[in-house]
Amino acid sequence: MNRGLLLAILPRQIAEPPDGSGTMAIANDLFERGNFVDAAEIYQQLADEGYGDSSLFYNLGNAYYKSGDLGRAILNYLRAVRLAPRDPDIQANLEIVRNQTVDLLGADDESALVSPIELPQSRLTLDELALAALGLWLLLALLLLGLLFGRRVSYRRWIRYASVVVALLLVVGAASLGGRLYTQAVDQKVIIIAESVDVVSGPGLQYEAEFALHGGAEASLVEMRGNWARLALPGGELQGWVPADAVEPVVPR
Repeated sequence: MNRGLLLAILPRQIAEPPDGSGTMAIANDLFERGNFVDAAEIYQQLADEGYGDSSLFYNLGNAYYKSGDLGRAILNYLRAVRLAPRDPDIQANLEIVRNQTVDLLGADDESALVSPIELPQSRLTLDELALAALGLWLLLALLLLGLLFGRRVSYRRWIRYASVVVALLLVVGAASLGGRLYTQAVDQKVIIIAESVDVVSGPGLQYEAEFALHGGAEASLVEMRGNWARLALPGGELQGWVPADAVEPVVPR
């Protein structure tokens, strides 16, 4: 945990965007001199222009964290996790900031045992899952061809065993890929980026406030209605409406 706290003040070096403007070096220099607000503004500009990189989102999360904006810090750490799910520094900083939020909601229970289908989803990116499924499919096809045309009995027995194992892995991989695609399409995670916001019972100021959420709270987007967003908190039992500009989706629009 101490290592994560130390890394939160060290920006990562990232390749400059192709326009040759040197903005990344400027942002890193501002960060190292403690000007976190201006550094975050430049990092954010690069992210808004589509310069997607896990280290950029990591630096942006660090800059927002050091600026006291926990909501946008968590938002960008989660965006970094999507691109580099096995990066221990990103995970450590995300855990640190989550533990400092007012609501302490965090994500759904991550300490519970995960199934063989959920494990690849948490360790691989979407592209990696797709490549793994494709690779397993090609390997299974080769094994089946070997089984079809192989003549030596000993070889056929080992090919048969290998085909069963690869087929099982392919089922797990395909199910993990399908689950990831379904989750991204249906369960849209959002982060509260406002310092605090009242959650009301309907899409409008005339509705009664049920409770309040604070920067960094994580929820799922249920629906949009005009300038209002209906959210479900982890577990799905508590739901309510907030102004749409109080939240930001983890997967950029």
